[in-house]
This record gives sequence, structure tokens and C-alpha cells, in this order.
Amino acid sequence: MLERKGCFNEAVSYWQEALTLAVSERERHWCESRAHLCQKRSMQGE
Repeated sequence: MLERKGCFNEAVSYWQEALTLAVSERERHWCESRAHLCQKRSMQGE
């Protein structure tokens, strides 16, 4: 929801928190990827 609303800064925090809870390597990779994407979009001002 946060990403759809354009709240990328806030979404980064949630993805980083999710990363600490991820169990599998696949989950960790997904959380890292989403956090990185949100951080990038936040810096671009999208």
C-alpha cells in the first residue's frame, strides 16, 4: 500500500524490518530488493 501511495521513504523502513523477520534466503532477497527499489524511487522523487 505504501508504495502504491508513493510513500517510498516509509516503505523502505517496513521492508528493512521485514528483512529482519525473513526466514529463507528467497524472503531476504525479496525484502532487500523491495527496500532498494523504494530507496531508489524515494531519491528520484517519484
